[in-house]
Amino acid sequence: MIKKPINILVFGCSGLLGKCLIDYYQYKKNLQIHVAINRTKINKKNLKFVDVRKKNLITSYIKKNCIDMIINFAALTNLELCEKNIILSKKLNSIIS
Repeated sequence: MIKKPINILVFGCSGLLGKCLIDYYQYKKNLQIHVAINRTKINKKNLKFVDVRKKNLITSYIKKNCIDMIINFAALTNLELCEKNIILSKKLNSIIS
């Protein structure tokens, strides 16, 4: 019996934690990593990419690819920038999640 692969969608994959997760799991059998990218490009094999700039694209991508799990590492961590740009901080650290 052939198992269907587990599909994991990772947000914030350009940060340290996201990169470590991708490096560790990218060649595991029965596991397909999907990465949501905004600006930073990742040059890894065996990954599927989704553009996260439009909400409807994410929703349709999740349904189309039967995503089993979503891991969110995306955040704005620069405190000075968060204090200067509260709207951006709220959007990235709260609303998107």
